Amino acid sequence: MAKELKLALVAFSLVALNAANPAFANNCSKEPSLCSNEEVCFLATNIKNEKTTWNTSRSFRRFKNEAQSRNLTCGVQMPPKMELTNVTIIDSWGAIFKQLTFSNKIKIQTKLNAFGYYDKKIDGLWGKGTRLAVLRYANTIGVNAEATKSQIMETYESLFVSAKPPIKRKIVSSGTAFAVNTEGVLLTNEHVIDGCSTIVLARDRNEFPVTLLARDKDLDLAVLKANIQTSPLNMSNEPISLMQDIFVAGFPFGDRLSKSLKVTRGIVSSMTGIGGDDKLFQIDAAIQPGNSGGPIYSTSGKVVGIVVSTLNDLTIFKEFNALPENTGFGIKIQYGMSLLERAGVPQSRISSETPVNQNLAAKLEAATFLIKCISE
Repeated sequence: MAKELKLALVAFSLVALNAANPAFANNCSKEPSLCSNEEVCFLATNIKNEKTTWNTSRSFRRFKNEAQSRNLTCGVQMPPKMELTNVTIIDSWGAIFKQLTFSNKIKIQTKLNAFGYYDKKIDGLWGKGTRLAVLRYANTIGVNAEATKSQIMETYESLFVSAKPPIKRKIVSSGTAFAVNTEGVLLTNEHVIDGCSTIVLARDRNEFPVTLLARDKDLDLAVLKANIQTSPLNMSNEPISLMQDIFVAGFPFGDRLSKSLKVTRGIVSSMTGIGGDDKLFQIDAAIQPGNSGGPIYSTSGKVVGIVVSTLNDLTIFKEFNALPENTGFGIKIQYGMSLLERAGVPQSRISSETPVNQNLAAKLEAATFLIKCISE
C-alpha cells in the first residue's frame, strides 16, 4: 500500500506540474535535458520523513542522473567523505618518473622501445605501458618492484646513458643456505655457488646480494655473507647416531613450486657416505634438487649436518637395475664449523645453545634462505 500511495502522489504531482507548465508537459517529462534545475530536482527526488532522497525508481532514474550531471544536490544530503586512516601507498616508480625532465622521460621510453620492452606511443607520459616496461627492464637488471628510491633513480639513470640492451640474467641453479649467526653469515654447498657471476639471497620477493667468504670443493661447502641481520640456527656439538630422527629444511626446485620453506622427516640410515666416506652420513628424508645446502637438524632443534646430494637415479639403475628411494647424504656439521673458522668466523660467534621453549618451525623459516646462482 505504501508503495502504491507513493506512486500515486508522484503521478499526481507530475500531472499538476504538467498543467502549470505546458512546455514541461510537452518536453521536460520526456527529455530530462530540457528541464530546468527546479523541474529536474522535483522529478529526481523523494521526500520521506522530512528527508530528501534520490528517486531511484526506473521511471525517474534518468532525472536523478541528469541532476547529478549538473552537479545539483537537490537538497539530498551527501554522506560524509571517509578519511583515510592508513598511509596511502604511493607508486614510487611513477612518482619519481613524473619528477624527471621531459627530455629524460622521452629518453627512457625510447630506450625501452629499442630494447623491446615498450611498444606504446613515445609521449613522456606515465601510463600502464610505461610502468610495465620499466618494471620488466628493472627485473632484467636485478631490481625488484619494491625497490628503494635510490635504486629506482639508478634504474632510470641507466636508461639515460645505456647504449646497449641490458644483459639478461640467467639463473644457473638454486639451492638453500642457513644462517649461523646474527651477522648474515650463511652455510651452503660449494656446488650451489660454483660458476656464479652473482649470488643472491631471496626472501619475501626481495633479493639481497651475497659475498663469498670461503669455499672448499673437497668438502663441497661454502661460507657466504649477506648484509642483513639474521636469526641463526643452533649448531650441534653432539655426534650423530644411527637411527637418529632428523628433519631437512630447504627449497626443493627453487621457487618454481612456491616460495615457502619445505620440511621433510627421516632418520640417519648410515653413519657414512658412498664408499665409506666418513665426512658424510646417509639419511632417508626426501630431498630434491634445490635442497642442497639446507640444514639437517635434530628433534632438539640443532643442526647436525648439511644436505649435499642424492644418488643419481640413472647411474644406480644402470648398475643395479633398480631406482633408489629416499637415499640422500649430508655433510657432518663439524666440517662446516671447521670451514667457518677458516673463514674468520670464530665459534664464539656461532650459536650452539640448546633451544628452549621456542617455535622451531618459525625459527627455521627465519634462518633458512633460498640462494640463486646467476650468470650474466
